Amino acid sequence: MIKVDINKCVGCCICEIICSYHHKGYFDPNFSSIQVIFKNNYDISINLLDTCDCNNRDEDPPCVKMCPVFNCITFN
Repeated sequence: MIKVDINKCVGCCICEIICSYHHKGYFDPNFSSIQVIFKNNYDISINLLDTCDCNNRDEDPPCVKMCPVFNCITFN
């Protein structure tokens, strides 16, 4: 299961970009299963949509591999 530590998230949106590439083969965050939502300059939330197909993987999903913040996105 993918988990996000919202306290570590810096809002870079790399997870959105790489997830869209995983789904569509090109970079467009509109097709991402993970959404970074900016409520204001300092408050970020993360939505993991039902379209995520990575929870049944044997290896770390692309969003976990590409996140630049150690242990912000984890997969167990």
